[in-house]
Amino acid sequence: DLQVVSVSKWRSIPFLLAILAVLCYALYAGRNEMLLAAYGAKAMIVQSFTKKGKTVDAVTPVVLPKVPTKVDRLQIATAEAIPKPVKEEPIKYKGSKKAKVITTVKLSNNQTMEILDEPIPDDCYAEQHGDYDGFAVQWGLGHKARSAAECCRMCKEFKPSDAVGNKCNVWVWCGDPSGVCWTMDIHAHTTGDCWLKWQSGWDNVVDLKATNLKVNHRGRFSQAFRSEHKTAPEFVPWVAGLHPTGDPKPATGKAGGQAPAS
Repeated sequence: DLQVVSVSKWRSIPFLLAILAVLCYALYAGRNEMLLAAYGAKAMIVQSFTKKGKTVDAVTPVVLPKVPTKVDRLQIATAEAIPKPVKEEPIKYKGSKKAKVITTVKLSNNQTMEILDEPIPDDCYAEQHGDYDGFAVQWGLGHKARSAAECCRMCKEFKPSDAVGNKCNVWVWCGDPSGVCWTMDIHAHTTGDCWLKWQSGWDNVVDLKATNLKVNHRGRFSQAFRSEHKTAPEFVPWVAGLHPTGDPKPATGKAGGQAPAS
């Protein structure tokens, strides 16, 4: 009897050790690892109580559901925080639907825009092959208009803000079908660019022969100019116009602004 009790006592030690190991490891490893430890302890217990020479059934592995780690939760939260792409609305156009399409240009957002041959209203005082000076109240790079008439409308509708306190009285539009408009600066000016400007000293005279309007370039570039600027085209590629802030003044007989480049 004493021998039987002694054997039973020693056989219970692995079982107690296994239970203790499960509890300790569970506290350290967490829920997922605790279940794995329990199944491992089961295999130990079965082997400790199995007589020598008896075949022991293999423990069937259990596939546990993946518990998200701290890194997984961070990745999920980051993905949810990233705004979903919003479908961009087509550029609204207020001009004539019968305007002739000159060319189609591709914008930076992968949209396309048609450049139109739309009649320019008389009160836009447009000058073909003209580039007027002025402080930019609306930067023209990426600010697109489908036609010179639309660029003029943008100037008329421009509203000063706290950041930009000036109105628009000069507009300059790039309508060159080649896709680019040459200038002397370092920027890449592309077809459709619409610059809205303000000339504070302009006398509001719309007669281009009598106004003090500051002009960068107009008409044909001179041969001497093109010899100095090798990439310059034959003609100024821009269309420019005016938007008097009040009633336009008639000619005063005063000398005009900056001399033409040609």
